[in-house]
Amino acid sequence: VRLPLLEKELCRIVLTDSANISKIIDRYAEQPAVNEKSSFHQLERINKFFSCKTVEEILSSLETEAATKNDNWISSTIQSLKKASPTNLKISLRLIRDGRLQGIDQCLVREYRLIFHVIKE
Repeated sequence: VRLPLLEKELCRIVLTDSANISKIIDRYAEQPAVNEKSSFHQLERINKFFSCKTVEEILSSLETEAATKNDNWISSTIQSLKKASPTNLKISLRLIRDGRLQGIDQCLVREYRLIFHVIKE
């Protein structure tokens, strides 16, 4: 409902004035409601554990934390990682890390090529 109003207001201004553009967008911006079960609420912890260099280090850091804390999120994360293929975990970690420096189109092409290669063999 508010998008047409935003479009009209942006059409009325000089588009080279980035500060003014930002102010207008901010007036129409709304924070989305985030489900309490969303991973968004675990972002700090995700960054802490998954910033380790390797899958093995990630798992080790989670297990170290689990030894001192009774935490459902950590326990379920460890279980999920242990159920997954170690090779797939390493490939996924690499894709995510490399993808930070690429656009979505490059990421999708790389993922498609990888899947095609895996299925082919």
